[in-house]
Amino acid sequence: MNLSETENNRLQKIMLVRSYVSAGNSVRKTARDLKVGRATVAKYLNGNPEELCRWHGDCNRKCEYGIEPFLGFITECVNDGKSPSETHRELQRKFGYGGSFHAFYNHLRRNAEQYGWVIRSKCRSNRAEVKHPKMVSRSALFHHLWNRQELPPEWKAHIFGRYSVLHILDRCVREFRDMFQHQCVCRLHCFIERYSVCGIAPLESFAKGLLNDIDAVEYAVSSDWSNGFVEGTNNRLKTVKRMMYGRCGRQLLEAKMLL
Repeated sequence: MNLSETENNRLQKIMLVRSYVSAGNSVRKTARDLKVGRATVAKYLNGNPEELCRWHGDCNRKCEYGIEPFLGFITECVNDGKSPSETHRELQRKFGYGGSFHAFYNHLRRNAEQYGWVIRSKCRSNRAEVKHPKMVSRSALFHHLWNRQELPPEWKAHIFGRYSVLHILDRCVREFRDMFQHQCVCRLHCFIERYSVCGIAPLESFAKGLLNDIDAVEYAVSSDWSNGFVEGTNNRLKTVKRMMYGRCGRQLLEAKMLL
């Protein structure tokens, strides 16, 4: 009997399982002590040990989804230059082959040397090479929209072609910046009217929200004055208060703020 090392080890395991069960041990105890599954123990108890030990190792066995019945057809496919996946599909279509591609490919690879098959991967030479642009980060896209930092033309064409909403965002940012640069209130109202119905929910919410305090927004657009100085002072005073709170009295806190 010509067995491989793996098959010899499996044969020894089969004989050990049978001797263990014949000694009066249950299937459960045998599986637990020998560290194998109960289904494996039940399988090893019946049948010819020489056949059982070859069950996993012999790829030429006449199992249900083996390749022996189709050797002639497979040879024709290989000689015609078909890939394993194409051969597998032809077997399924013409003969109703039910084995998975993984199992079929293992059979094919293990028998290639015996039958002189030259297995190739699926040919991709006829396909046009598709070059995908480098991934553009969100920050790079934001800087392009807001700060007008340039993107490589092929990246910009790919991103803007894939996400059409970016065209609306790009126009929105440009119009918003021009509105403040030219201090034009008319552009403000055109901006609100256009983007209140643009179809992008966040932009629509922003444009409609400007109407809630339209007088202040108009002054912000048309005037050079800003409340930034007041806001900055408030922020400094609140920071000092949070730093000193609970560590001193009111007198020291007032002195700290006056400084």
